[in-house]
Formats: sequence, C-alpha cells, structure tokens
Amino acid sequence: MAKSISILKYSILIYLCSMAYLAFGQNGQAYTLNSEHLGEQRSYRVYLPMNHGTNPSETYPVLYVVDGDYNWAHVTGVVENLSEVSKRIPPMIVVGISDRGHERYVENCTPKDSVLNPTGNAANHLKFITEELRPKIESDYQCSAFQILMGHSLGGLFVMNTLITKPESFYGYLAISPSMWWNDYGYERAVKSFITRNRLINRKLFLTLGDETGMGVLGIVDELDKDVFASAYLQKEPLGLDYEFRHYTSESHNSVGLISLIDGLKWFFEGYEISVEEWMKIDSFEKYVKHITPFKTMLGDGFVIPEAQLNVFVKKAIGDEAVLKEMETFLMESFSASLPVYNKLKGDNYVAIEKWNEAIMAYRKASEIAPESPELQLAQAKLFETKGDNPKAKVYYQKALEMAHAGESRQWYINQIKASLEGLSD
Repeated sequence: MAKSISILKYSILIYLCSMAYLAFGQNGQAYTLNSEHLGEQRSYRVYLPMNHGTNPSETYPVLYVVDGDYNWAHVTGVVENLSEVSKRIPPMIVVGISDRGHERYVENCTPKDSVLNPTGNAANHLKFITEELRPKIESDYQCSAFQILMGHSLGGLFVMNTLITKPESFYGYLAISPSMWWNDYGYERAVKSFITRNRLINRKLFLTLGDETGMGVLGIVDELDKDVFASAYLQKEPLGLDYEFRHYTSESHNSVGLISLIDGLKWFFEGYEISVEEWMKIDSFEKYVKHITPFKTMLGDGFVIPEAQLNVFVKKAIGDEAVLKEMETFLMESFSASLPVYNKLKGDNYVAIEKWNEAIMAYRKASEIAPESPELQLAQAKLFETKGDNPKAKVYYQKALEMAHAGESRQWYINQIKASLEGLSD
C-alpha cells in the first residue's frame, strides 16, 4: 500500500523529533558494555518512558535499533510522540545500538559466507544483543518480554537475517527497505528454507520498501505470500508469522525510514488506541476488558491499562461503591499493574464532586503501591489547592518536584510543577 508524506511535513517532524531528543536528559546518554562475543567495547543509548520506574509493577515493550546513533533522534522523537503525547501506542523503552564505523557496521550486519563474505559477523552481533546487551537492559530497566528489533538498509538485512535464522530472538521485527540483494539475492532461497523449518512461530514482521529497484524485497514478499496461499488453500500448518508489507512508492531509500517507523509502531500495537466508532460498540466494562486483554497477553503482567480509557468506567462507577469494589477486585486479579492508575482515577473523580476524604484515601492507596510517583503527589497537591489549603498543597507540589527531578522527568513537566508551586499564594 503506497503512502506519502510531504517534504515540509518531514522537515517539521524531524525538527520536532530533534527538539524532543535534546530535552530527554538521561535518554540521550551513551553507555558502554564489554562484549566477549565481539571482543570489543560497545556503546548504546537508552530512551525511557515518562516517569519510568515510578510504578514498580509496570513493564514496557523494548525497541532495539540496530542503526542506533544514525537514527536516534527521529526514532526517540516518534516514540515520544506516539506514546506519551498522542497515546497511539504504549510507553516504550528504546535501545540504540552504536556502530564502530562503516566497515565494522557492514561486518556486523551481514552473515558469514566462507567465499562471498568471510568477515560477516551477524551471528556474533546477534549474540552480543541477546546474550550481553539485553540482560543488561533487563536488569537495569522494567522491560516487557515483547521486544522489537528494528533496522534500515543493511540494518534491515540484519533484522531479516535474525528472523530467518533465529526467529525466537524477538517477538517483533521492523525491517525498513532491507538490503535483500545481499549474497546474490540468496535470501529468497533462505526464506523458502525458513518456511519449511518453522511452524506456528508466533512472531510479527513489518516490512517496507521505498521507490527502489534491485533491493530484493519484492522477491521475499512473493515467498511469504506463497506460504499464506498454501496455508489458506492447502490446509497446510501455518507458519504463524503475522506480517505486513508496505510499499511506499513516493519515498526514497532514505526518506522511507520515518514513515515506516510511524506506521510500523502503530501496526504492532493496532487497537491500543480506540476510535470513536469502536467506543460506540463498547457499552460495558466487560466488553472493554475483552478488547484490551490481548495487549496484556502480548505485553505481559506489567501491562497498564491506558489511563484515559480506564477513566471512562471509573467515572461512571463513582458513587456506586459495590461497582467500584468489583472493578478493583477484578484489576487485582487480572491487571494488577493498573491499580495505582485506578486509585488515582478514583481520587480525581472524587475531587470533581468534592468528596475530599474519599479522594485522599484513594490517593493514599495509590501512593502505597507507587510511592515514588510524582503524578500522585501532584494530584494531592491539586486536591488541597482546590480545597483552598495552600500550605498543604505546597508540601505536595514540593514532593512532586523532588520526585520529578529524581526521576529525570521531561523538562516541560518539571516546569509545569514549578509554575504551579510558584503560583500559590501564602
């Protein structure tokens, strides 16, 4: 399916992404890791979601970017916009893998061939990512098991080679205009072997191509389509690969990366954002749970229900303690990582109807689960400000500010808390 985006829109989006990147604080910092598999020290960067770590039960999907330095600014900007700003996808961790110059990059992205490519090092590069880098990331951050490998051009080749040779390595694969011409278009034959060897692998692939010739991508798509045909019409046991191919005929090899990333992330998490039409069909909490449960299945027990969506049902239930208790019991049993959000929403809705004691109890309950959350301190500050108790409001605004600094929150968020604190009269 062809899609296009104007050069002006690209320029604006890249500018915004760059500005977002500059504001990320620790999210632009480089870290190093000694690799036994590669015999060298490697660098990587980490982007964290807003207030990462303040809900101890929440976990996040992880996007590993092979071309980590080259694509860092626009990838993290897009993730920030889609997750934190527009709420189209869940909050994510991004890990950008640095290269060590073009020659080493080519070696690490390409498979070894004794004749055509004796220096190919893709196998060891994958071991570095899965056996050394990923354990480090998972020990330092709150990671979900749902993890995506992304690469563009030769990086896309590395993504496709990983899927074909070691599909269990990641749950999602985002291959942007991959160099499937490598090794004299041998990957068409490799895909045939991959299909023969694998069944029911339960993996996702988003594959794209710009207005290009000779990349070898269309041949790969033909092979995958043949397997879909065989599964549907010959009742063959299916491969189990959920894949989407997008051919952006209005984009070049270099411009196709941005739109591929945007569309790919929305495709991986399709249904996370609920349209007006879909909301019209959801007339009960039970139907909503049915809609959202696949995301918990995909992202694990640390999945947190989107706050605005959960609030639709909390707001309706306020005043009916039996319904609220039933909802809380269900969340404890099935969506326990969402409990701080649920109790915060109870507090927010009690504030709206001036039931101050009930709101305070709800906020305290949320804070017991997530004691380092600046959001909860901010909510209590607003409660006391609404009541006209500015001294208590100041205490909570100050706590929120301290926690926001400690968690290296976005600067705009810190500025907002400061402005609220400074705006209080004595």
